[in-house]
Amino acid sequence: GKILHIDSDRSYLERCLNYYKQNNLKATGKCIKEADMAKEIVKYLKEYKPDILVLTGHDAYYKKRDKE
Repeated sequence: GKILHIDSDRSYLERCLNYYKQNNLKATGKCIKEADMAKEIVKYLKEYKPDILVLTGHDAYYKKRDKE
């Protein structure tokens, strides 16, 4: 299947794309600001028609962690 990976952290996205490549997985990555993801995602779903969608949001983890 085809993977579409959307992330706002370019370095993490590159790590993931390298992993996909090493494991012979077909993947496309897009680096998008978290604030823009909701309005951009439909465009990329239509364009790439992935079988698997990976969305990662690291800021939510850090925000939660800061509150503890």
